[in-house]
Amino acid sequence: MDRIPLDGSKFARIYLRDWSGTFAPGSVLIYDTSKKGTGVPGLYAFKVDGDIVVRRVIPTAEGAQLSCSNPNYPPLPLTGAMAVCGRVVAQISRV
Repeated sequence: MDRIPLDGSKFARIYLRDWSGTFAPGSVLIYDTSKKGTGVPGLYAFKVDGDIVVRRVIPTAEGAQLSCSNPNYPPLPLTGAMAVCGRVVAQISRV
C-alpha cells in the first residue's frame, strides 16, 4: 500500500451536479496544495467566487480548458480569475 502524504493536502467534497457519473455523491477528493501548475492534464481544485470547484484541466494551444463530466457545465477557458488550489491526488468514497 502506498502512503499519501497529507502535508499540504486539503479536502473537497464532491456534489452530484458537477461530477455525476464520475464520482459518487458525497465523495471526498484530496488535493495537493504544492502542485498548482496546470501544465499537466488532470483534476485540479480551483477557488472561484469563494467556492472550491474541481475541474479537469485540458491543455490547448491557447492555454488550458476546464471541464467536468456534467454536460450542463460547458468547458471554460482557464482565466486569472480562477485561483489554482492544487492538483487532485486521491478520492475517498463510501463502501
